[in-house]
Amino acid sequence: MEINPFHNGHKYFLKQIPKKDEDILVAVISTSITQRGEISILDKRTKTKLLLKNNVDFVLELPSVLANQGGYYFAKHAIELLKKIGITDLYFGSETNDLAYLKKIAQKNITQKDFKNGLYKDELKDLKANDILGLSYLKQLNNTNITAHMIKRIDNNYHEKNITGKISSATAIRNNLDNYQMINDTLPKESYQAILQPNLDILWVLFQNNLEYCLDEKINIFLSEDMQMLYKFKNIIRVKHVNSLEQLIHHASDKNNSKNKLNRIVINVILLIIKDNYEISYIHLLGFNKNKQKILKQHQNLVITSLKNETDNISKIENRATLLFNMLNKQNIMYDYMPPVIYEKGEK
Repeated sequence: MEINPFHNGHKYFLKQIPKKDEDILVAVISTSITQRGEISILDKRTKTKLLLKNNVDFVLELPSVLANQGGYYFAKHAIELLKKIGITDLYFGSETNDLAYLKKIAQKNITQKDFKNGLYKDELKDLKANDILGLSYLKQLNNTNITAHMIKRIDNNYHEKNITGKISSATAIRNNLDNYQMINDTLPKESYQAILQPNLDILWVLFQNNLEYCLDEKINIFLSEDMQMLYKFKNIIRVKHVNSLEQLIHHASDKNNSKNKLNRIVINVILLIIKDNYEISYIHLLGFNKNKQKILKQHQNLVITSLKNETDNISKIENRATLLFNMLNKQNIMYDYMPPVIYEKGEK
């Protein structure tokens, strides 16, 4: 889940998951950086609290370097993390709710290359965002014993930019943050009060500085196609005289380079994330339901509760992402070093 921000659609989704007392509901979330290469408007601790108050028992972090990728790899890393703790069932949102159709496609030998070479236009031309991401989840579940389940999206499309009722898309809510009267019925008050609006002017300055540094030092930035996109960025800035990230992404996007892809590269430049093979070696626990605490003993060698003493590349990048988040939002909270949120049922 992305939770950017937490809204009534998330509440509906979580309520639709059938859950017995002995069941454990786990959520994996992207935190400071979203899957579209944007800065989150909710901090990771607020996301965690809101999920725990809405029937989730454990909240796990999908590290920023792994969350800040296209749907295929976003799903791959999330499912790898969940497989490590032995989940039995996976729930995801769907516009069509046609699990049989998506499973049929997922059984084919689909790779990331196929996604780039027209799969969207051919077999998936009529599918919406959640179903396309769902296909990536199903692909990762092949040859596992994990059972997939769909929950149909209601009332508002993923990319809908207008508020259409109490259940509206996160996109629509983000586009109307300055109009509280319009969005106040679409999300819990606690979520709205915690919303932040990152300073994108600072982000633009940081990007320009780091772009020059990366080009001067020949730093091969992750996802930059061996620096090709960095040279393209520099040329556009010089020729088009752009003065914001929005303008840069507008001029750089084309049929082979979506705005989301370019946003991800921008974030990697700002965080100086080099090309590498990033693999999860631990699970960062952001919060848990106190009544289900005993399950932690089964995973004590894998689950960590703080990144303070972690020195691998993924944790170092996560710390940098948090520092960036703080800078853009004028905060001074090192969320990565804080203990997990512990929630007790009935707590307000």
